[in-house]
Amino acid sequence: MDKKASKMGSLFVASCLTQTNNTQNDSPPLSRTIKMKLLLNSTQMLCFIFAIVFSTQTLASPLSDAKNQGLVGELSNGYLASPNGNASTTIQALIKQTNRKRKQKYQEISKRNNIPVSKVEKLIADKIYKKAGSGEWFQKNGQWVKK
Repeated sequence: MDKKASKMGSLFVASCLTQTNNTQNDSPPLSRTIKMKLLLNSTQMLCFIFAIVFSTQTLASPLSDAKNQGLVGELSNGYLASPNGNASTTIQALIKQTNRKRKQKYQEISKRNNIPVSKVEKLIADKIYKKAGSGEWFQKNGQWVKK
């Protein structure tokens, strides 16, 4: 991704946070307050999912290269693995480091939105799949397939 796309993503996340902060300052009736809190949690969650997916693609040039070469693929649970099973030590380290960072982010999102980590993992995995280019590897139903 180029710098313009990165800046647009940052602006989007900032606007999400600004909108959610402005919403918190409203003083509507009680039933409306409950609905707004639910909406707020959904909006925040979507913003954070977008931020994670976007930052993963923006900051992970070695990861993008490895994916383009078919050395790294996406699992259906939001983590990475090697499609051919015999990755080099460098690729294994990249996968391990990325998965550790993803797990930390997924746990933060889970805690902040009071939802199970498994749900966050699945939502993000689906989002990554939808945004992926053709030729990238994904594991579906236990089988590696090329998108």
